[in-house]
Amino acid sequence: MNNKLSREEVERIIDPHYEKITTAIAQAFSQYLELSRAQSSQPHFILNKRTIASLIHDFTRSRIRELFTGTEGITVRDLNRLFLLCIDNQIYIRFKKIKHNFATSSIQTQQTKDFDNQDLEFDNFSIKPTLLYAGYVLDETWTSIRNFYLMYKEGKDIIWIKDLTGTVEQTALPFVEVPETVEPLVRVRQISANNNVANID
Repeated sequence: MNNKLSREEVERIIDPHYEKITTAIAQAFSQYLELSRAQSSQPHFILNKRTIASLIHDFTRSRIRELFTGTEGITVRDLNRLFLLCIDNQIYIRFKKIKHNFATSSIQTQQTKDFDNQDLEFDNFSIKPTLLYAGYVLDETWTSIRNFYLMYKEGKDIIWIKDLTGTVEQTALPFVEVPETVEPLVRVRQISANNNVANID
């Protein structure tokens, strides 16, 4: 049975947790920066972008577990090899790096396709939860986070995106100012044939 929630229902359920979600990602990115700076004196210490994203993801896992331990209605699980933040058994959130065109940095396995299609089944769960991505967009130099987003997809179409950037404490890490040229993009209301994005706030 599919438990498809409306955007309004999703936001009502997740609203108390936005700050912890973005803070966890911000702290994870700060951990990566600290590691990178500590090793910068090593002449052969060079991390490729895939490794950097993997480090941030692993640090995010740790910070999510730390920040949400003991929070009512929240469980943190590794299900079918996916790390998920589960809210009231209705919403499952996967954490990913997000590209500037809102694509996620994922290998297109069948599991990823099922997640994007809202068709991922879990053992011992009779109702399919609403599946979301929480992620971040880095600046061009990969030295700071530009934006945090919550994203709902159906197949290749991004049905809606919520910008969570304002929900993280500014002391968590330095931010890059988002240029004014981004403003028209976040007002799009129709699905684009080019990047399948709709309803961006």
